[in-house]
Amino acid sequence: MITEREVLESVLGEPLRRTREVEVEEEQERELAPGVLWRRCRLRFHPERSDRPERLCVNEIEADANVASLEPVFALDHTHLCDTEEIEDAYWATRWASAEFRTSGGLREPRLYVGTAPLLNAWVSEGWRVAGTLAAESGADQTLQHLHSLEERLHPLPAFVAPGHNPTGRAGIARWLPAMPPSRLALARPDVIAALPAGFFLNFPEEFEDGHSALHQPVGLLKTSEDFVMPPWVERPCFIESGRGGGRLAMVGPGAVRLEVGGFAVPLHRGSDQPDAPHGAVWLAWDAPERRPNPPHDAAALVFSGKVLVGWGAAKRGQRPPVGGALVWLTGEPARHVLAHSEEPVRRPPSHELGLDAELEAAVSAFAAGPVLVRDGRALARDEIFSRGAAGEFHPQGPPPMRFRHGAEDSPAPRAALCLREGGWRLLVVDGRRAAEHSAGLRLEGLAKLCELRGAREALNLDGGGSAVLAIEGAHPGDAITGGLARGVVSYPSDDGGRERIVPTILAVTAPHGHCPL
Repeated sequence: MITEREVLESVLGEPLRRTREVEVEEEQERELAPGVLWRRCRLRFHPERSDRPERLCVNEIEADANVASLEPVFALDHTHLCDTEEIEDAYWATRWASAEFRTSGGLREPRLYVGTAPLLNAWVSEGWRVAGTLAAESGADQTLQHLHSLEERLHPLPAFVAPGHNPTGRAGIARWLPAMPPSRLALARPDVIAALPAGFFLNFPEEFEDGHSALHQPVGLLKTSEDFVMPPWVERPCFIESGRGGGRLAMVGPGAVRLEVGGFAVPLHRGSDQPDAPHGAVWLAWDAPERRPNPPHDAAALVFSGKVLVGWGAAKRGQRPPVGGALVWLTGEPARHVLAHSEEPVRRPPSHELGLDAELEAAVSAFAAGPVLVRDGRALARDEIFSRGAAGEFHPQGPPPMRFRHGAEDSPAPRAALCLREGGWRLLVVDGRRAAEHSAGLRLEGLAKLCELRGAREALNLDGGGSAVLAIEGAHPGDAITGGLARGVVSYPSDDGGRERIVPTILAVTAPHGHCPL
């Protein structure tokens, strides 16, 4: 796919030794279904800066948009494929990022794991009350006995207590959403012929421990064929599937949210963009409270976590929104309606409706990722990739989904991308973090250049790092790069031992006409 020296140098962003040739170590190609091809290529090359050769491995799915579709699948819609033990393992893996856990020797405190999917999708009629109970109980350590009693009080949320083995007896609450490895979906659904992670989600402790947000909560717009899951509180680039033989990329933010309060339509805008227009202003967790203007004296506030209204009342300066949600300031009749429901003895939330604008309501599916890598057939340079027009609210001071952690934007890493081209699309998965023995990975600029070289008219960066994995249905034993990988995985995940991460949203390649005989 990228064998010529000059082409490889442009993708890597560095020169190669002139005395060494680029060697194609492996090349595979197979039709997975009519009009759907899988390719893998691994190159061996010698960077000028190094005394040792390195490698680069790229997997690719190429499809005709008329015979195959791209479908974001929310793990919540396949809970029979999810494993609560994996959720517990994922939670403690995130704790490793904190110094407190590292110095504890890995001891696990007792924990009440609470599934918040019924809250996220507003499936609980008194979800605001359950959410308030959960948030109030989340602020302090609890006894193991108290956690067991909370299981009953938080009904109908799914919950289980993990006793842990920390002799200090400290205990707490972990909110979570269903997640699973992409390979499990590819094996379980006969119409799915390939699967990889899609957009970003909350997966570091500082993101999901604010009392309302949850581990594996999607960031930005998510609409699957099953449901409208996450409002676009955060402005991010999105892939929108029209259902007419293809899709497109668009920047989608709070302006695409349809909000009605007390029968009044409320147009929304980001407060940080229009601080002097409080009516319908949306504030997010990384907006510094001291930089917000004082709300008008008669303004009201709605607090959303995902789609769930978890708080309402008079707007106050300094009020902090949930990481996975938003604070909305209102004035006029909508504000008066909210304030009327904040007075005793009324305890019910104000009447409201949350949805998407007409164009997104008509779309088959949509999901947020980013940044944009290619526009109008041209690979974007680094400064362009991290501009508001390509990355949306890719916020340097925000939680990790709004920025890459540990400088990953500037380092070679595993990457994944969606490339839109005339009549179809390509999915690219680049292995990384094993430069000498398997694959070095790419910087974002290199991924953008690779997408351009593969004919992308537009390209969108997908979840990368340890999440970057490609699984195909019907894989041969020889398709795996090494032993010990999950069945169907044809890339090499960078987590320990090639272990797949569990993710909440999987981008599935579906082909209604079925598979080719293997």
